[in-house]
Amino acid sequence: RRGSFELGTMHTVWRALAVFVCASATTNAGEAVTFRQRIQSGPGARPRILATDADFTSIKTIIESGDANATAFYKTMVAAAEAALNTTAPRSCVKAKGGNSQAIRLFAQLYRMTGNTTYSDRLKAEMDTACHCQNWGGPTFLLTAEYSIAVGLGLDWAWDAIESENQTRYQDCLIDLGINEHGYNKYAEDFGEFTNRNIVANAGYIVGALSAWERNTTLAQYLLAKAMPMMKSSTQMYGPDGAWWEGFVYWGYTSYHTVLLVKSLTQSFGDTMGFLSNAPGYNTTADFPLYSFSTARVPNRPGFGWDGPGAFFNWADANASNFEDSAVAMWMHKIFPHPRHAYLARELASRFYKCGEGCNADPTVAADMLLFYSPEGGCADVAKLPTDRVFGSPYDPDPMTVSFIRSSWCNSDQSGFQVGGLVLGMKHGSSAWSHGHADVGSFVLDLGGVRWAEDLGLPNYENKSATYRRSTAGHNTLQFNSLDQPSTASFCWDPARAHQCHADAGRLVTFNGSSNGDAFNVMDLSGVVKDGNTSPISAWLRGFATVQSKNGLVVVDEYNSTSNTTSVTWAMHTHSTAKVSSEKSSVTLTDATSANPPQTMTLRVLEPSITSQYSISIVPLNVDNDKNEPDPGLVKVLISLTPSAIETSQRLVVQIGGDVVKTQLEPLQRWAINGPLGTQ
Repeated sequence: RRGSFELGTMHTVWRALAVFVCASATTNAGEAVTFRQRIQSGPGARPRILATDADFTSIKTIIESGDANATAFYKTMVAAAEAALNTTAPRSCVKAKGGNSQAIRLFAQLYRMTGNTTYSDRLKAEMDTACHCQNWGGPTFLLTAEYSIAVGLGLDWAWDAIESENQTRYQDCLIDLGINEHGYNKYAEDFGEFTNRNIVANAGYIVGALSAWERNTTLAQYLLAKAMPMMKSSTQMYGPDGAWWEGFVYWGYTSYHTVLLVKSLTQSFGDTMGFLSNAPGYNTTADFPLYSFSTARVPNRPGFGWDGPGAFFNWADANASNFEDSAVAMWMHKIFPHPRHAYLARELASRFYKCGEGCNADPTVAADMLLFYSPEGGCADVAKLPTDRVFGSPYDPDPMTVSFIRSSWCNSDQSGFQVGGLVLGMKHGSSAWSHGHADVGSFVLDLGGVRWAEDLGLPNYENKSATYRRSTAGHNTLQFNSLDQPSTASFCWDPARAHQCHADAGRLVTFNGSSNGDAFNVMDLSGVVKDGNTSPISAWLRGFATVQSKNGLVVVDEYNSTSNTTSVTWAMHTHSTAKVSSEKSSVTLTDATSANPPQTMTLRVLEPSITSQYSISIVPLNVDNDKNEPDPGLVKVLISLTPSAIETSQRLVVQIGGDVVKTQLEPLQRWAINGPLGTQ
């Protein structure tokens, strides 16, 4: 395979190089020449993947200084390694859940940190296991990329401990199983899209190419020449504010691999060779998970795996407790120093596990945290940011924004994130995206340290009939005639056609950060409800306003029906105990996870003022609809509106928390002028 590639595709290599170089030359001829010279001369000395000798020296210095966090991460790695050393490395191919790629990474890093040959010997045994596979991916080329990264990194970091014949054998393994027919050539047509797959797959093959460079320079040059311009279609998706359009979990997955590329390209060639030239907002992209984070409690239920302080606004394919990406913020701090991101990483990691005696933490997270660990930063650095923010997209008009409102970042002495207070996450934009849900208009609400309004999170990828978690009915928004919002279309992943997917996306009309102690936004969602080529509504505005210095929330919906039979329901999912009042106009929510006495919250319908125009019901959802696993205590608060006359403007006002608002709220179109209460 290696020989046939060298002879059969030499012209393709230089044609790809010529296209890339000529395209670059139109803007910067000097840079184009430099790229050609670099790609011909090859990468520098090892280690050339991800971390330098100086990085490993820094790790040892921090551990020797007695830093408690760094020491805990190191102990976690050592404990996991010792447990593995008491077993025999598997001799057959292991591919489930990433195979033994995590073991390869663990032993490679420990060897580089300590020089202990016990670790390098086990590393070679684990790499032998990987190389016994017939392929590293089969139908899942992301697994191929992850294996390529693990073996490429292991080979690079332990190069001096690997015999020359094994160096060659592992390089051949990288080429045959990671790059050639089971990898790049087979799936290359998918790599130009702007999903996470572009970055992850190309990162895998570039790391493999850098590590196997001496064995097949022609192939390595070809991969770099082809992948570098291809990845720019994905990096643009960080713009303009650093958010990631597939949600914060895939932000972590993508950003992990972008840092891997940034560091590896810089170490190998001196800089990134233009990799980030089309990535506006990337230098502060870790602000995206920072704004998504809250210290509220979430219930321990299927898909969450966490019952403690700390959760994310988990729109799209994400769970509220995905703390395993903690280290990405730390890695970002390494290449774009912002102390608040190092602080965020430490806070997230501390919620992922508790280290010490009997530590049962994930050694991969510990290894990632330790690799670029920094003790810098504190909540005072976070507090310099505005409490309220909108994250946009690189497209205009903007289809995939989310926005956040919170009462405060830190506790009173700025020693840590605020526990309690209000944190509100709102989803506007479009549902027609990779990993997108039919969640336009949905929200997540934390008050007093409790998550009262939840997003149900990641569906079961293996269950093809799973629909509820992705559906409009499964989110905290309005639903008309039981219709789902538009779902993902495959051509939406094509940068050239993406605008066609979002012509009817929700638009943010007004966003007003904290003013007189409160904040609000208004979104126009008129185009997100479709029934074929028609719609049961002609207009729909949704507004969110905090009240009483962010001690409560008002949600306002104004819509026009196109039929007097249009059904309209307002929904909010919660694990709180919910009881409808005797007046049928409010619901008392009781948090089942808080200490005695339990916290309570009141949800009130302020408009319509006549209860005959709506009804409130509590719908038990004790079985997870996607996984058929028990989900005790999950309910949906459902407000059903009486059908209205055709083209009559209808208004629903719901207050959650705080003292009852007695002032009639302004029409949504006037919020930007007068504010929600007419006092601005």
